Amino acid sequence: MSFILSVKDTYRQAVEAATNGKNTVMYDDKGNPSIMVCIPRFNLSDVIDGAPDTPHPAFIVNGVVKSEIWISKFQNIVHDNRAYSIPGVDPRVSVNFEQAKEYCANKGDGWHLMTNAEWAAIALWSKKNETMPRGNNNYGSDHSASYERGSKLL
Repeated sequence: MSFILSVKDTYRQAVEAATNGKNTVMYDDKGNPSIMVCIPRFNLSDVIDGAPDTPHPAFIVNGVVKSEIWISKFQNIVHDNRAYSIPGVDPRVSVNFEQAKEYCANKGDGWHLMTNAEWAAIALWSKKNETMPRGNNNYGSDHSASYERGSKLL
């Protein structure tokens, strides 16, 4: 099952240009966009010392090793009972697991709620590469880096 990707359009070109190709725009089965980040496949040994040289489980889908996974760039909004990764819009809050899963699945084949394996892959990669993200836990900034402020832009 693959994502429905339209021909290169102005929005996708602008996002890819603004992020040096690190982000793209993918479209659901209704043609609505989400900004996504590509995570190239890596092995367990790349992120855990002494681990086997096998693909991280996040890259194994129904027994098939994938070359990459795609993760939402932004916390999702919900429109028409579908989740979308869109900048500059406040994300949907107070959503339970079943609702979140449904909002993602409603987008069509290939769309899904982020799995535990995907979360773990990103966390391990970030830790190994010393790029642990900080968040908004102190009125718009992180308590450990109050000089950094969030932005709704790409």
